[in-house]
Amino acid sequence: MLKELSQKFGVSQSTPLSFLVLSQIQSDAFSGDIGSEFIRPICWRLFFGCLSTKSQNAWADDLNELISKYRTLKKDVIPKMVAKVDPLMALLDEASEEKSPEWERYYKSVELGNFIKGDLERLYVTGIEDEYFEDQRIRDILLNVLLVWALAHPHISYRQGMHEVCGPILHVLEREFKTWNDALTTGTVQPDSHALAPFFVNRGGMDAFLEANCFALLDCAMEHMEPLYDPTNGPDGLAQIVKFCSKIQGKYCTVCCTAVAAVVCIS
Repeated sequence: MLKELSQKFGVSQSTPLSFLVLSQIQSDAFSGDIGSEFIRPICWRLFFGCLSTKSQNAWADDLNELISKYRTLKKDVIPKMVAKVDPLMALLDEASEEKSPEWERYYKSVELGNFIKGDLERLYVTGIEDEYFEDQRIRDILLNVLLVWALAHPHISYRQGMHEVCGPILHVLEREFKTWNDALTTGTVQPDSHALAPFFVNRGGMDAFLEANCFALLDCAMEHMEPLYDPTNGPDGLAQIVKFCSKIQGKYCTVCCTAVAAVVCIS
């Protein structure tokens, strides 16, 4: 395994990854030859920009920082339920001088959480067994991740379809975690194996580790996908998702498959 790491990322752990190395890793990924199941977690975090390319030695700190940032953000955006008066009555009484903005935020977050729960109850992804997303533990992790992201991005908030982005990320993370633990059990790897351990081991517990990493990767993905969920129209009067779909239909479908393009136009 250490040999594979050296071959993929270079022998020196303290020097920056060269452009040629990064280009080769991307080329390997597109060809389906990214390496073993222990190499992939590093590669796709590099692609998402979650890891520094300056030094492999910094990766453990990068991962710990992602987890720390998530915990702080979660604490900041989830409304704190503190009030001396009946919060529901204060919320309903528009004239009440003791109405708590914090409780108002709390009720709105509960409403949003219930909306997300509804989507999670209908989450099924091709290639992933149905039972996976029916597990309440998995739903709770996804709910936390999506709710924190939505509250941290009030302009976009949560939109239907985001759960279908988040779900596969969590599934892959958990599968990688299980592969690592199985390898530890069989003695295939050692707990301190080079730069790999921080990708699978965290003192906060497996679910907390998975939740924080899932959020970090979703956040990176949403940097590129966020415009597609933006409900506001651009200067031309069209939303980004409309322009995106029109581009696929009018340009890419026409080039790749005229039959598909024709069906889309009819429908």
